[in-house]
Amino acid sequence: MSTLDDYKAALRPLTRFGLRFDYRRPSDWQAVFEVHEIAGQTYRVLNGGGWVERDGPGAGPDAASLARLVAHRRAHRLARAAETGDARTVCLARLAHEGADAMTVTDAHETARMTVCRWRGPHTPWRCRRFKGSVRGIGLALALELEP
Repeated sequence: MSTLDDYKAALRPLTRFGLRFDYRRPSDWQAVFEVHEIAGQTYRVLNGGGWVERDGPGAGPDAASLARLVAHRRAHRLARAAETGDARTVCLARLAHEGADAMTVTDAHETARMTVCRWRGPHTPWRCRRFKGSVRGIGLALALELEP
């Protein structure tokens, strides 16, 4: 049977890719607790240790299967953002991957050989960060690292 600590341990590596999780009390009697992906889905962890997606088709037997599903979806979103040129989404994921506590990216653009973004954290002034490569290359590299 999976516990809250099992789910926290399984989902912790995904925070390096810009995902944040909140663990809540259940909204119904069948669940032990809920895992809420910030700006995303909510998953109910059932009494038997398995999980089901609230308002969705996903379900699984343990914490590792939930981590695989969330990683797959995040990789898909990052790849789509990279293909469409969504520099803000890609820069936020890259900043999180480097350990920065970025809350928002105000400006992101590409130059000849790099991507430049201005970002701000919860308690920091505006900062500028330059990444070597294009938005597409950075986003696809992160997506491949997340889900090879």
